[in-house]
Amino acid sequence: MTGFSSWEVLRAFYRLVCSWIGGEETLKQHNQALEPLDQFFFTMCILRSGSSEARVILDFGISTATGSRYFRKWIRLLAQVLRWEMPYPSRSKVQERMPFEFEIALRSDKLRIIVDATEVQMEKPSRKVLDRHTFSNYKHRNTVKFLVGVSPDGCIIYVSLGYGGSISDIDLTKCCGLAHALQRCDEVMGDKGFHMHDFFANFGVHMVMPPKKGRGQAYLTEEQIQQTRCIARLRIHVERAMGRIRQFGFFNNKVKITQVDLISDIFYVCAMLSNFQPPLSAGPLNKS
Repeated sequence: MTGFSSWEVLRAFYRLVCSWIGGEETLKQHNQALEPLDQFFFTMCILRSGSSEARVILDFGISTATGSRYFRKWIRLLAQVLRWEMPYPSRSKVQERMPFEFEIALRSDKLRIIVDATEVQMEKPSRKVLDRHTFSNYKHRNTVKFLVGVSPDGCIIYVSLGYGGSISDIDLTKCCGLAHALQRCDEVMGDKGFHMHDFFANFGVHMVMPPKKGRGQAYLTEEQIQQTRCIARLRIHVERAMGRIRQFGFFNNKVKITQVDLISDIFYVCAMLSNFQPPLSAGPLNKS
């Protein structure tokens, strides 16, 4: 119901949050409807269960206003704690956890991040300008779009702010600031929609992606086909990581207009909490 593997793990994370703000007593208020731990549990139920916020509020026996206030407070708090406790990893840390299959396939240990874009459905805005800004031609509905980055060992390490669904994957990548989180000689892996070699070259970063046919080339060569298959096999980690985010049932429903200002924090919290599940890769264990 919460996404944590056990009640003990949930309690341990709750204690981490409390320690970050100076102790559980800091969260307590006079005549509050729920104790702080129950507020946290309430928030996790909304994120994970897929039930509507109204349904969860009813289950906890609190008012709509109180439930909304708790949810907003805890999402903001969790986002702050997770950004502090799970910072963007250094190059050396990524290389330390690099699965051997990546070094063999790419003949390099410089791959820093694997990126992909994903969209979250939202209610249709009443204002036409916002409707156009958020309407996704790919999904054929109003959405908020994010860029997600995964390390080679399958850990989510980068989540952009949310952008209107009308933005292209390339423009999203340019606007979100990912390039400034990279270092010269880093490598970034993306699918065929991320033809951004020149953009990343300006930062001294190399783009790794499936090859495309050259001018006058009717078919991919055998070598290009093998390269495409190799990259698709390595990119499976980002696809599986995206799947873990989607396990948070909150995204089964349309984001309310009243929650759009909160959606970047909600998505970030769900993405980072998915890292608490068992690792997607065995890491560098095959290097021995």
